[in-house]
Amino acid sequence: MIEKISGSEQLKADYERLKFEQSRATELSGYNFNKKRGMASEIRNFKDQEEEARKYNGLRDQMVNYLYDYSLTC
Repeated sequence: MIEKISGSEQLKADYERLKFEQSRATELSGYNFNKKRGMASEIRNFKDQEEEARKYNGLRDQMVNYLYDYSLTC
């Protein structure tokens, strides 16, 4: 009876729909946040691998130069 007088009975369907939409939006927001965090982690890993490859190539070039210099002195 109070629901009829206050008009809340008419708004119940809208309330339930909006409550569901809010729940869905919260779920999607969490999913997108985790996806973004995962992508940032992958980018960090790729940058680390790139730095490691540069370091390796530098050391390899240095070794080749040492071997070349050594072969010239022998």
